[in-house]
Amino acid sequence: MIAFRIVKRFALPFFLTVALLGSGLGFLPKAEASAMEDITPAETDEVLHNPGMGLVVTEIAYPGLMDMGTSSTFDEVDIVAIATTWGYIERAEGVYDWSYVDQLYNYWVAKGKKIAFKLSVEPFYYADGHDEQLPEWLFTEYDLPYQYQTFGGGTYAKWVDQNNPIYKEKLTAFMNEFANRYKYDPNVEYIDLRTYGLWGEGQTGYVYPTTESRREAFIGLIDIWNNAWEGRKVLLQNNIVEGTAWPDDHTPSYKDYEDFLYMSAYDYTTSKPRISLRRDGIPDFYRDYEKQLLDDIFFNTDLPLGAEYCFAYAHYKNNNKVEWANNEIIEKMHFNYLNLPGWEPSHDADDYYNEQPDEVRRMLKNIGYRFVLTKAQYPSEVAAGETFAFDHTWVNRATGKSPEQYPLKIYLVDDSGRTVWYGTDSKFDQRRFFKGNDYSVQSAFNLPANLKGGTYDVKIAMVDRLSGNPALELAIEGKDAEKRYKIGRITVIPSVPSLEEAKAYDVGGTPGTASGDKLVLKFDYATNGNVNPDAGKFVLSNGHTLGTNPSFAWSDDNRALTITLGNEPTVEAGDTIVLTTGNGIKDSIGRVEVLTDEPMTISGSFNPMYQLSEQYSSVQGQNGWRYMYNDGNGYVEMEWDGAKWKGPDIISYLFIERSAHMLAEMHDAVPAWEAPFAGTVRIRGTAKMDDDGGNACYGCGDGIRVKVMKNGSQVWPSAEWQSIGATDLVGVAHDFMIEVQQGDRIYFVMNRNANHYFDGASWDPSIEYVISSVPTLEEAKAYDVGGTPGTVSGDKLVLKFDYATNGNVNPDAGKLVLSNGHTLGSNPSFAWSGDNRELTITLGNNPTVVAGDTIALTAGNGIKDMADQVEVLTDEPMTISGSFNPIYRLSEQYSSVQGQNGWRYMYHDGSGYVEMTWDGTKWKGLNTVSFLFIEPSTHMIAETYDAVPAWDAPFNGTVRIRGTAKMDDDGGDACHGCGDGICVKIMKNGSQVWPSSGWQAIQATDLVGVSHDVTIEVQQGDRVYFVMNRNENPYFDGASWNPAIEYVA
Repeated sequence: MIAFRIVKRFALPFFLTVALLGSGLGFLPKAEASAMEDITPAETDEVLHNPGMGLVVTEIAYPGLMDMGTSSTFDEVDIVAIATTWGYIERAEGVYDWSYVDQLYNYWVAKGKKIAFKLSVEPFYYADGHDEQLPEWLFTEYDLPYQYQTFGGGTYAKWVDQNNPIYKEKLTAFMNEFANRYKYDPNVEYIDLRTYGLWGEGQTGYVYPTTESRREAFIGLIDIWNNAWEGRKVLLQNNIVEGTAWPDDHTPSYKDYEDFLYMSAYDYTTSKPRISLRRDGIPDFYRDYEKQLLDDIFFNTDLPLGAEYCFAYAHYKNNNKVEWANNEIIEKMHFNYLNLPGWEPSHDADDYYNEQPDEVRRMLKNIGYRFVLTKAQYPSEVAAGETFAFDHTWVNRATGKSPEQYPLKIYLVDDSGRTVWYGTDSKFDQRRFFKGNDYSVQSAFNLPANLKGGTYDVKIAMVDRLSGNPALELAIEGKDAEKRYKIGRITVIPSVPSLEEAKAYDVGGTPGTASGDKLVLKFDYATNGNVNPDAGKFVLSNGHTLGTNPSFAWSDDNRALTITLGNEPTVEAGDTIVLTTGNGIKDSIGRVEVLTDEPMTISGSFNPMYQLSEQYSSVQGQNGWRYMYNDGNGYVEMEWDGAKWKGPDIISYLFIERSAHMLAEMHDAVPAWEAPFAGTVRIRGTAKMDDDGGNACYGCGDGIRVKVMKNGSQVWPSAEWQSIGATDLVGVAHDFMIEVQQGDRIYFVMNRNANHYFDGASWDPSIEYVISSVPTLEEAKAYDVGGTPGTVSGDKLVLKFDYATNGNVNPDAGKLVLSNGHTLGSNPSFAWSGDNRELTITLGNNPTVVAGDTIALTAGNGIKDMADQVEVLTDEPMTISGSFNPIYRLSEQYSSVQGQNGWRYMYHDGSGYVEMTWDGTKWKGLNTVSFLFIEPSTHMIAETYDAVPAWDAPFNGTVRIRGTAKMDDDGGDACHGCGDGICVKIMKNGSQVWPSSGWQAIQATDLVGVSHDVTIEVQQGDRVYFVMNRNENPYFDGASWNPAIEYVA
């Protein structure tokens, strides 16, 4: 054990010495009445650009009206709304022309803008007098009845009854086309829900005979939009739709607020969790009922509100009402999105932007949200290992709100700019921070006991919930390049106990090899990190040495000392090491020399081990690791940005982080390792998604592809790529051994697939030099994982070995001798695990082996040690345990082959069960149905049709069927409680076995689920169906069901 000891000048008791010397030695009492830092950050006047808010300018997707930066670059505008119509996009049924939309989209996204859509499914009148009607083929091909009325500048338009079933069918098809293009696109901010009347704003629409028929139409339209977008984007519906088209049975005014809601179906709109409202026509027309509805949305939901001015800029300018209009919006309304007056450059939005820069800036500082930390308080000093209390008060200077939660993160940063610690208050929630109120919050963070003492900058940030990265700009001074804000300083008092349980262990090195092998000593507490200790004071047993000129390196927290052995070291596993007086290593404040109370035994085998996450550093080549990307021509080293390795500056999401989290945008992300010497290495790891497709947009990503290369040759998988599904949090593991020469380079190549959106993943490979240790199999064990004695081939017996073998796949079955004259059956087959330590024997035909038999590996079996020197024999027969009762579990036996291990992957189309199709990563239903699938994790969604894993009984017997059906994404998480849950049942052939009748309902937020445990008789060929039904709809209803079927004696 290692302990702190004081090098004494006086023979005083230890504690007396501490008491006399007191704080001069750095010991401080716990801060019972510590001085406090009272902080009042300086507020700034700068414009903030944050997610979920901003000014909007409209671009019209029509030749001659597209501006694309000609009149202004609109630098301070965050969002460009693309205006177009159904009639223009689908001029012939089923033929969609998005070319002008794409031109605008590509131009403005390249300029860093977010995109919104003003796509109207009604007639549209443009600023230049051009108009767009409904698709003409609705009338020529389907003879839809219509009303003929004027709109805009006197142009006549055809208005249809939107209850017409043909109209609804065709609109549904178009809306699905529209939504499927953009609902997963992170560049799209929101969608205007433009359903009725001129511009889709409720003006001059179809005149319905009754309020009920009009309401029915509006509800149908809302459903069509809502079902197509599936909650993936916020939809903004106009909140005034009477125009001049009041129903025949209703006076042209509202009786009361409830009548206002009912007649235009706003009570139905507000029941949809991702549909909010916008007001087209402010501030000139803003009536009491409209304000009441918008205020209800603003104060009682997390949804943002949008708006656009009533008139062109010229109207406000000529009537000297520009400032008046903006004052009305600031003083009376609560919008996050605001379209410039004049709407689009083809009208006069550009004139407003260019002529009124002060008003533009004023509106940018008053719409959306603008958070100011007005005061903060925390202790001037805090001890490592104690609680850091942080009290803070906030105001929102703007009139809108944050539609998302951004937790508060606090950082301690040393004078070199290195973050030594951070903590997150995940409960901090600013979504209800409204203008005019102070919001005081108390946060508490536990500092680690090993935190190094010192005085640090205190920085804060509001961070993204998923990535933990700073996300919001704040209206205070002190911002750094990462959107963190320095608010003060704090002193951390180090924890300085003795090193009671310090341990030493190896993480690499072969005795007697050249320098490059390593020995690591771990300390319980921080040291002074002396990089030049006296190696002669590190005394090894048996006269062994660390070699000549060993080198030393400390971990960031100065608690782990890595010793790189020098030339001709003789240290071996089993040696002991003692830190003696004069070694030069002291506690973190340089008072007490670190000595070992007793020798430490060096454990391990000195086989070098390299792991990306543990050895990640800011230096290319350190510990053999390099951080690269492939630009199509070859591997290029990344650049260090102060926190992580990153690709070219023009690519935002190409990086490799310390946690082995990485993202491949445009180019492949490639951690690489260079072999320091020749030998056999075992390469293990798991590539997996680690943020659930972005979580905020579950299932939106398209997954990744990975492979491992040695120099220019592929080593895993054997060819092509290994695909990882977008929601695969378990991932795909690899475990194989290869020979390397000094200087060989292993590349771990991660490819983005079709795109990189929501595809953050992790891959933490480890590489271990292995030694050909050839003991007998002292503790080898055998156990079954399935099989009934005497059945046909397919049952399995597994032998486990303590050490790696040569992996002979053709051992002599006759030399694997069973007791009682029993056999493995005729022609058994053999398969080894990746590390050649586990032999799976698939029994042949008519096996007679039973549990309780013993098995012996006798001479001539063909299995040798890894170096092919010694044949592996059993010292004594191994007893086969277990009951040989087959167990079939969906998650463990999931495969890309229908029927393998008895499992089939099906859906019910209303007429019967149909087998799904393998898409490379999962089993999937019809291509026309987006969310009907069964994944390897047993995550599944049932859209339109039931999702049905099924199992075929291989032989007669009694089976026990257990499992739990449950929601596994908490209602989508991005929209908690938005789903309506699922229904499940189990069928044997055509008979229901669970529940006794009907369906078992699983609620939308039920993460525990409902379990089943039933026993039934089966005959060979019987099929058991696990039927999952979507309930009313599939939205936010991802679930999991992992049944297990066991033959019981």
